Amino acid sequence: MSLEFITDIPIEIDIKLFHLDLNYQKLSNEVLSQKQTRLSNTPINSSFEDTEFITPPNSESEKFLNTISEFFYTKNHRITEIWSHIHQPLESTNTHIHSGSLFNKSFVFYAKVPKNSGKLVFTLEKIYYKTIPPVNGNLLLFPSWLPHYVTKNLSNDIRISISGNVVPLE
Repeated sequence: MSLEFITDIPIEIDIKLFHLDLNYQKLSNEVLSQKQTRLSNTPINSSFEDTEFITPPNSESEKFLNTISEFFYTKNHRITEIWSHIHQPLESTNTHIHSGSLFNKSFVFYAKVPKNSGKLVFTLEKIYYKTIPPVNGNLLLFPSWLPHYVTKNLSNDIRISISGNVVPLE
């Protein structure tokens, strides 16, 4: 994936995009069935739209977790946290970073992405700005320290994604 820079300051940011073949409808329905398990009840908190990612046995959620766990293990990383997002129409996510060292990575997987339901935006003030449109089935891997936000869901439907953090194997 090419990066667009708006200044001549050289920085290197590693953002990778992969595609996973899963039953997105089933996965989305499983996430929606857990929507009462919000991680925050404060609307101004960046985790307000986040819910627990629960993986019942023989579910598509469990298949997803096993698939990405194996994927990250082949890249010498392991998952430390995972959660799901449910963006209602007109919701967005404030700018935030994920905790950890410079070597930690974060990911987002798009399970249900209606047209005009918001884009992921990476930003470093006036140095770097990159907008990435979501696509069902895509898994995006990026540095945890990279500030990002999600634009407003302008569709009439919910948007569902699953995110988490990974660390290098020791």
